[in-house]
Amino acid sequence: MYETVKVSEFPTLRLLNLVNEVFEDYPLHVEWDLFSFNQDVRENSISLSDSYVFLKDDRPVGFILCCVRRSRGRIDSMGVIKEERGKGLGGKMLSFALDVLRNRGVSSVVLEVLASQEEVVKFYSKFGFRVTRRLVSMIKNVPNPRPSIRFLKTERESIHKSALEAMVRLSRRPNWQREPLTLLLSGDRYKMARVGQRLAGYVVWGKGEENAFIVDCSPINDESIYAELLEQAVNYVCQVEERSVCFVGNVPEDDPLYRAAEQAGFQPLFEQYEMLLQL
Repeated sequence: MYETVKVSEFPTLRLLNLVNEVFEDYPLHVEWDLFSFNQDVRENSISLSDSYVFLKDDRPVGFILCCVRRSRGRIDSMGVIKEERGKGLGGKMLSFALDVLRNRGVSSVVLEVLASQEEVVKFYSKFGFRVTRRLVSMIKNVPNPRPSIRFLKTERESIHKSALEAMVRLSRRPNWQREPLTLLLSGDRYKMARVGQRLAGYVVWGKGEENAFIVDCSPINDESIYAELLEQAVNYVCQVEERSVCFVGNVPEDDPLYRAAEQAGFQPLFEQYEMLLQL
């Protein structure tokens, strides 16, 4: 009934039209253009040859995008157009993708889902996915940003090295989107800076229309300075970007960044679950 086509063999603009149509009624704003799609493909290791579009009578009605990093996989996103929902296509797409990843040598698959979407959580649970932790998106108002330490802009190769060191020394547990490799693959999408001396660490950030956002921030050696470093980073980022609100998304509850964000005065905005399947 449904035809499958690899995303690598499917017209990109046609895929983007499908994705944006599917997510029109999604609780969080999702809208890809060609530039942002290519950025996400590179940054999150989306494998276009392991991702698929599903067609019915030559019309694209669903898609699933899969990321691969050696033996680890991730469902970046999937969805079905309104007219085809409730007919079992979502389950068919997920089963198909998991078989593809299994044959590729992937041994574990992770995904994220809004904690408020109980039916979606149940859907993935039927396929063996289990909630492993909460990912909390947080926000902080910074009406008069004034950092008191100096940040030096640097290259992503340096940040990648520092992030690897921090993972080991601070026992960090970053989610997929802020893993050291993700930061390295982000190209020029974000700005990056480091701090030396007592608050040795780094910050990676960007800006939206209404707020600045921190992708990642961490000390390199000393977890006890985490909240202080984050507070300085927030002030620096908001000052540089001329924003009075700072957002940090999908912070794992078991990563030191989460505790630091709470101590620095960030307030929870919404939660997602990270779900894991062992193949």
